Amino acid sequence: PDSRYATRAWYGLAWAQYHDGKLAEALAAADAYLAAHQAAAEEAALHYLRGNCLQRMERLDEALAAYRTVQE
Repeated sequence: PDSRYATRAWYGLAWAQYHDGKLAEALAAADAYLAAHQAAAEEAALHYLRGNCLQRMERLDEALAAYRTVQE
């Protein structure tokens, strides 16, 4: 759905999954959100979340790339 509530729900879901230790699910939720909402205010925070997930999954090169996206 294209409502502001759906947008916030996807954002919250990604962070909730991360804090619950469900890294692959959090990464997938963040990727889905970013694919659908590329100009959203939460974009930088979700790239940061992607970096955290990838780092904890020991996918360090990908994590570094995600963190660099936040920096841009």
